[in-house]
Amino acid sequence: KIRRDYEPYHQKYAAFLRANGFQSHPENRRGEAPSPPREERAVLVVCGFAPNPESRSSGQKLAFQKILELGQDYNRVDIVYFINRLDRLDSTEAPFPWPKSVQKVTAINLTISHRMMGALRWPMMPLFASSRRYAARKVIEAHLASPVYTDFFADFSQGLAAVPPRYSALFAFRQHDIVSRLYGRKAQYSRGPLHILNRFEETRTQRWEHSIWGNCLRLETLSNDDRSFVQTQFPEANIVTVPAKSTVIVRKADRHPKKLVEGRLIYWGNMSRHENIEAARRLATDILPRIRKIVPGAHLWIAGAHPTRAISDLESPSVHVTGFLHDPSEAFHSAAVAVVPLRLGSGVKIKVLETLDAGIPTVVSLVGAEGIPPHDLMKVAQTDEEFVAMVCDVLQYGSPQDLDCPAESKKPRTKKSPRLSTV
Repeated sequence: KIRRDYEPYHQKYAAFLRANGFQSHPENRRGEAPSPPREERAVLVVCGFAPNPESRSSGQKLAFQKILELGQDYNRVDIVYFINRLDRLDSTEAPFPWPKSVQKVTAINLTISHRMMGALRWPMMPLFASSRRYAARKVIEAHLASPVYTDFFADFSQGLAAVPPRYSALFAFRQHDIVSRLYGRKAQYSRGPLHILNRFEETRTQRWEHSIWGNCLRLETLSNDDRSFVQTQFPEANIVTVPAKSTVIVRKADRHPKKLVEGRLIYWGNMSRHENIEAARRLATDILPRIRKIVPGAHLWIAGAHPTRAISDLESPSVHVTGFLHDPSEAFHSAAVAVVPLRLGSGVKIKVLETLDAGIPTVVSLVGAEGIPPHDLMKVAQTDEEFVAMVCDVLQYGSPQDLDCPAESKKPRTKKSPRLSTV
């Protein structure tokens, strides 16, 4: 019951079926593999992380939303997903509210032994790929041998990494980010042995990405930037963009000048992620002091779940670490400006979409702006000097678009230093 309903790629798919011993569907007069009715449709989902509607990471929330969508289209949804260190921070005893069509769920805890054995067995694969391939090798093979599935879907590069290469042509694949860029940026800002290791991982990841981009059934990206990047190398690949959306909704209509706290910067995100830790530390120890020389009342709220010891140690009279906020509305409504000075990471930053949707003027780095269309409330800084100048401009004069104020009404804001309050 394996199907492919994309006519331009049908011949390639049929050749794959013949080469791997599958019996293809009868063809209709146009040469397409007919799509079975919903009551006969079953999909296998392989997800690189734990789909979790209560996760503190946006990617895991997007993964759960995707399963809800698939549950509307398929009579049966079976899921294989992986649990890593960050997923375990969000673990809960309550079962996930899976759609009724979800029949079989297999969760695989990634361990150090999986990483070691995977690296030994597939030394030329990136670690995120070899560890998942090894951990799920028997489970994935058993599912792929089943005749019940009509469709296959992989979420995250880490999800498709668990699939043996010869089966990747069966899978539609959603790529949240280009992972090789992540390692490239880590290498750029690291030194010594760590720099060498990151460059090596970048090279291995690039080779793996190139092996699957032109081979999977369909590739979904979260931004036009990522789609263009892949298409320049694989122009024949079947690629579509499905834009990412906010996973935390704070109403822009509830934002009001009376709720704003002068001089307040907010940096919002999961504070257990390496890229957020690096950005928050640099923001508190380097960027904020320079801002305060121009705007003495400037102060920073670092808001987000799972702050590490490195984040908690940043607490000071001008820096407040909130920890997890079940409802971030108060923090969002009080912020004069949102700041995202990321140097590491890759892909669309959902945190930026969330602050923009909430109506907060947002200053971002080039990495923070990656994959996000131009927006009236977003300022993009190419250097730390530009970042400081843009934040000070918003703090002193506001944003022409903030709260729908006309540009001609911009007036210097008072520089009175407010008392740093708590949540």
